[in-house]
Amino acid sequence: MTIYVDDVFRHPTKGPWCHMWTDGPREELDAFAEKLGLRKAWADIGGSMRLYHYDLRPEKRELALQYGAQYLSMMDWIRMQSG
Repeated sequence: MTIYVDDVFRHPTKGPWCHMWTDGPREELDAFAEKLGLRKAWADIGGSMRLYHYDLRPEKRELALQYGAQYLSMMDWIRMQSG
């Protein structure tokens, strides 16, 4: 299982954030999120791919990387899934 984070995106009204997701079971992503201080209730399954993920602020993104998450752009993830 790998935990991934993508680039920080600046939403016009919500500010900077990115996605955190996994290629493994949801439970492992939830456990990793808990180490970052996130609640399972904050998980999201939105977007066109219906990807189970967490939205992270830049500070939590940096902490996720320190804990072993890997960077992967969302476009590269989509390419991996479709090909």
